[in-house]
Amino acid sequence: MYELVVTGDQNGQTMNLAAGQTLSVALESQPGTGYRWSPARMDGAHLRIVDESPSSPDSKDPLPGGGEYQILRFKAIHPGEAFLELHYARPWEKRDPAKTFRLNLQIK
Repeated sequence: MYELVVTGDQNGQTMNLAAGQTLSVALESQPGTGYRWSPARMDGAHLRIVDESPSSPDSKDPLPGGGEYQILRFKAIHPGEAFLELHYARPWEKRDPAKTFRLNLQIK
């Protein structure tokens, strides 16, 4: 079963997954600023996080403070409808996130 990879371009869309399939979400990040993507809301009955990889540079010659991608991987565990919301924020700050990413998932 292949891995479904989504990026910021799919924000707000509905994606189809099969039970047992892996969903990878690759989002732009600048970890040197203290910001990181993390799950804010997700349907734990249908979806489970399996990996929060560190960022990877978006080029072969990364510049300090340059753009990178943070990759979060989830496993579809049961059929049904699920919702995933990720927030881009500094974990120690108590304020609204700088960015939000949302997906609706149809798991078959």
